[in-house]
Amino acid sequence: MTAGRAAPTMVHVKPDSRLEDLVAVDLMTPGVVTIAETASLRQGFRAMTAHRVSAVLVVGRSTGRPIGWITDRGLLSKVNEDPAASTVRDAITEGPLSVTPGATARHVTTALSGPGTTRLLVSAGAGSAPEGVIAAADLVRAAGA
Repeated sequence: MTAGRAAPTMVHVKPDSRLEDLVAVDLMTPGVVTIAETASLRQGFRAMTAHRVSAVLVVGRSTGRPIGWITDRGLLSKVNEDPAASTVRDAITEGPLSVTPGATARHVTTALSGPGTTRLLVSAGAGSAPEGVIAAADLVRAAGA
């Protein structure tokens, strides 16, 4: 398991900014907590707990490329299973959609409004390491700032 950050940080929005003036890098929570696809469910539960996040990005063991997200809600269906017998790959509930750091707040909102999408990676492009994550809660915080 690797971690891009120890705990979630607040989105820092300029005090006089309007949501429509912001871009993805303004809205994102920096860093991404990741876990290898071969990790056990128990390790997935522990990663979420240790980093106080509601989702962890599952990455390919040999490639390091994003495969998908395991979420706290998605793991509810796995609670009664043997956490040592299944892998986090078996618990992926969402694909790894991404936006560029300069994507507009409107684009981010549209992408997050899609069915089955609760978070977006912020990445400079294909093959680039993710810089952060945007969840619906980040947009809500920015809109209320």
